[in-house]
Amino acid sequence: MNFDELDHYLRQFTEHEQDYLRIINSGQKNIFRPTENHLQLFDFKKTSRFLAVGEHTHEYIELNYVYSGSITQIINDKKIHLKKGDLIILDTQVSHSIEMPGEDDILLAFRFSKEYFMMTFFKDFKTNNPMSDFLIKSLFESQKYKRYLYFNILEETELTYVTKLLVIEFLKDSQQSLNILHHYISIIFEKLIQHYEKNIPSDTTNSSEKQTKLRFDILHYLDENFSDTNLAATADYFNYSPNYFSNLVRKMFHKNYCQLLREVRLKNALILLDNTSLSITEICEQCGFSNQNMFYSLFKEKFHMTPKKYRQQLQEKLG
Repeated sequence: MNFDELDHYLRQFTEHEQDYLRIINSGQKNIFRPTENHLQLFDFKKTSRFLAVGEHTHEYIELNYVYSGSITQIINDKKIHLKKGDLIILDTQVSHSIEMPGEDDILLAFRFSKEYFMMTFFKDFKTNNPMSDFLIKSLFESQKYKRYLYFNILEETELTYVTKLLVIEFLKDSQQSLNILHHYISIIFEKLIQHYEKNIPSDTTNSSEKQTKLRFDILHYLDENFSDTNLAATADYFNYSPNYFSNLVRKMFHKNYCQLLREVRLKNALILLDNTSLSITEICEQCGFSNQNMFYSLFKEKFHMTPKKYRQQLQEKLG
């Protein structure tokens, strides 16, 4: 499928859209109220035209791209008018709805589970940038922030090009496409980072940004030293007393130091399960867990399966 064929496909009326148009022409209101709230890793859909979407929230991160026309969304009770080339990323638990799109109004929706960013994507992501801040807070603090990020990428030729390639790959619906999809998604987020940073003045140094930088510095340190660090060593690295640093971590991350370190160790355990043939015992040791039973218990609590089951499922997906 080339880009002209993709355009033709997206503009064709689906059977559902034909039904919705008939309902509208009969003078009835047509509102869809989503109930689905979970997905496996990620998926894609073209939002139906002639159908309003009622107010809802969800547990996944959603990227909406206006392919054609214009779209009006109400996000956290604020009306947002989006035009062709606009892209927004909605946080988990953000309240939003969509006013009824017309014939030329085509919205493409990409949805990503928290598990996708934890297991597959986040390990490749740079840490010291606004996009990482958004994703980290979506993963760990969604109940507090409920935000969205807005971009206009109409003039970003490479980004719009890759976005279309991603849609084409989704439409193939092939198991062989999984790895390609992941690479396209990675490129899109990296390009969004470049776009975001290019449009933010470099000399802004308010207290919020300083705190954000410290957050990423702490996470980066833990990512580099998770196997053998502890509270005292981490506090010393940042020139704080252990007691002060412990309170600082709790304030910044809304969890204590041990909980934060466990999150980082579990994330790196996933990376090793994904990309090495190390035994689970070896992974447990390399990730700094001194007790294998504790590792199994924490892993199962976080991901709702054992490390062995996770690796089996991964191998089955890869064929």
